[in-house]
Amino acid sequence: MAYNAYYKFKQVRWANATAISAQSTYRNHIEPYDFRKYLLTAIDLKDVQTLVDIAQFEKNLSQRTALGIKNLIVSVMFFAKKEYKFITPIDFRLLEFKDKAPKSFDGYIDSEVIKDEIVKMRKLLNEVEADLMEFQIHTGMRFGEATAITEKDWLVKENKISINKSIDSSDKRKVKSTKNTSSHRIIDSSDRLNEILSRRINLNRVLFVDESNFVFVTRNNVPIAHSNLNKKLKKVNPNYSSHVMRHTHTSVYSLNRNFL
Repeated sequence: MAYNAYYKFKQVRWANATAISAQSTYRNHIEPYDFRKYLLTAIDLKDVQTLVDIAQFEKNLSQRTALGIKNLIVSVMFFAKKEYKFITPIDFRLLEFKDKAPKSFDGYIDSEVIKDEIVKMRKLLNEVEADLMEFQIHTGMRFGEATAITEKDWLVKENKISINKSIDSSDKRKVKSTKNTSSHRIIDSSDRLNEILSRRINLNRVLFVDESNFVFVTRNNVPIAHSNLNKKLKKVNPNYSSHVMRHTHTSVYSLNRNFL
């Protein structure tokens, strides 16, 4: 792990007090939120910023402590880049630490109510829209990545899902590359994801026959529009958006899969 290698390298060079301070920052303010996993995966600065906000405001940290978190993250990433040739498009120096929690701080669904909120979505959205939102919660995909998923991207035998493209917002029938090349990835599927994909694909084949391709489509066989779905999500909760579903994965679900 990048932090352990960084700490081992710096420990013999730091004063003892500095080493103790770094370990304390990591163990108390980074490790509990499992930054270890997300900093090395295909996420953008906004996703990391959300995780940092959670760490800062959930514990009501001082500006000084928050700055220590930022400095440690930046130092570890520069170490990983230099020693292991680790490449990331994220400039961690741009992470911000705020004087107070933003109004929209709770940008994810709390683990205690996720099941109930999914039930509510299934009452207020149509089936394919609810399937798409639950799909995002389980996978953490960006909206454009999720709506660009096709039958071929479901690797049934391997029990995997390939993420390699995104819907072009200017033309819902066209795809483009993901946000950056490092966003191309293959993730594990699950029984629930397989159930959703199987239901959607089988229904699409009945409705659209040979023209069946994208998984999450409207009755016109066009990928679901981002703006339309976000408007409908306001009926479930005024603060909800598709991005909230993605953050629910990175902030809550992937730390504890047992409640779904």
